Amino acid sequence: MIKRIVSNWISNVVITKNKVIRSELESICKMLTAQNKKPIIIKVLEIGPGERDIYGDRYIINGVNVNLTLLEANSTTISKSIPKQLKARIVQGIAPFDLSKFSDKEFDIVICSHVIEHLPKDEGYILMYELDRLTKFMSLISTPNGFSWQTPLNASMQLDWFNAHLSAWTPKELKKCGYIKQFGEVGPKILFGPGAAAKIKFNYFGRLLLGVFYPLIQKFPNYTYAFSAVKMHSPTSNDFLRA
Repeated sequence: MIKRIVSNWISNVVITKNKVIRSELESICKMLTAQNKKPIIIKVLEIGPGERDIYGDRYIINGVNVNLTLLEANSTTISKSIPKQLKARIVQGIAPFDLSKFSDKEFDIVICSHVIEHLPKDEGYILMYELDRLTKFMSLISTPNGFSWQTPLNASMQLDWFNAHLSAWTPKELKKCGYIKQFGEVGPKILFGPGAAAKIKFNYFGRLLLGVFYPLIQKFPNYTYAFSAVKMHSPTSNDFLRA
């Protein structure tokens, strides 16, 4: 009982990607509704989401109508992860080059979580240009802090080069590209290694201690294993191209 109460408290305090995305969706919805005086549909693109049970926490929000598009190389594997009420559109493709399928400023928000490190460095910069081209209001990139080796084998131990890490990114690099708002993820870099695996074994009290200090840890993305970075856009600009 006490463990459950403490765990719920920690999850409510921690600033996660889901909370950032939900907050931005709500604020954009309020702004557009005030301008148009009618219900608004927010268009969201998530690039390379994979098969993860995250979509409900991110995109099912009272009072917000989300039109969700998912760009995924292995498009047939993710449909079972999507709640039926989202009615997401799945587009098979590989970033950054298949992003050309979409029109300029087609989406209000674009999410790119743990994708950029799977690309060579030059393609990572092309990806950020494409995010600027596609996004009206906000884009979010998540990535390990620096290079984190990852095998080209998938969860079934089959060769899958999409799974390999090919480049390293730091908070400083993404700030130079306009991703100013940043927060750390996973935990202190000194305690976590490849695949976000803990270098030491945490017992319950160790995990509890890490959770209690997690809001503070997030304020120092330069020292965490991974980080997320947010860039605000203008519906009328392509700011990375001109940066």
